[in-house]
Amino acid sequence: MSGAQNVLQTMITPAVLISATGTLIMSTSNRTAKVADRVRELAAVAREQAAGPREFVSRQLELLARRLGLLRSALQALYASMALYVAASLVIGFSNLYDPFHGWIAVGLGLLGAAVMLGGSFRLVLESHLAARSSLEEVEHLRRQLSGK
Repeated sequence: MSGAQNVLQTMITPAVLISATGTLIMSTSNRTAKVADRVRELAAVAREQAAGPREFVSRQLELLARRLGLLRSALQALYASMALYVAASLVIGFSNLYDPFHGWIAVGLGLLGAAVMLGGSFRLVLESHLAARSSLEEVEHLRRQLSGK
């Protein structure tokens, strides 16, 4: 295998990780948009119930604020991870021209990118728990409304 083919082959691994990270970024951005839409819906409900009890709306808004915080930090981690994977890919490409460390910089960048991506994924797990909790509370609230309690 030629040197150029070897370089291109080794650059494929970060490209796959970049693609996976991009997919996570897209789905996380969609989740963020859905949370923002839900905040707007609850704001309208709160305006309609200006004189009535607002406990449910307040709890929901609190959960949504926590979800937004987790989603924001997850997106930051995922973008950082993608940048590290791109940097690793560039280092692999340039290492063909000059490589004083025999690829260890690229390996370090790739490992750091994976660690940052793992942290972002953990934030998404926490956010999904809050999303489920919020939905279950909403279902329970609707059941109470329908039963007249």
